[in-house]
Amino acid sequence: AGRPQFDQQGIAVIMTESQNERRWQQIIAGRPLESRLPGNLTEALLAEIVAQTTPDLPSLCIWLKKTFLAVRCTRDPGQYASLCPVNGCGVHPLLGNEGPDAEAFLDALCQQEIQKLHTAGLIRSGTDLQATALGEVASRHAVRYDTICWLQNAPAPGNLKDRMKI
Repeated sequence: AGRPQFDQQGIAVIMTESQNERRWQQIIAGRPLESRLPGNLTEALLAEIVAQTTPDLPSLCIWLKKTFLAVRCTRDPGQYASLCPVNGCGVHPLLGNEGPDAEAFLDALCQQEIQKLHTAGLIRSGTDLQATALGEVASRHAVRYDTICWLQNAPAPGNLKDRMKI
């Protein structure tokens, strides 16, 4: 690929398996790429906290503002407003009368996700973001947030035989 500071143009070569060829042809033809982060946001934020790359809420929000999600929400605010509802904001920040406010959206989304992680017992409360032991295990073994919530709400098996069936 070209280097912006040195080259006027660049060449990209896409090497893929034949079953993915059509998808790449559609992308090249102009169909925009979309962020997959909304479907994995809770887990991604937990991974950042576990890795200790984001020591507090402001740095986590800055991290989120540097993602492809941040780029796409400004280009297609309607789609990302429906993919990422924000509680307690009244009018969604991406759908305001004065245009989309991506910064307010990403800040509110980050705070909402942190609250989810705290409520599920995956992070500790306080000014510093720290994972609990459960949060570390969930992140390191790629256990989805929904699965953690399901496990926390599932009734405990009565005996060892019952436990072996899980």
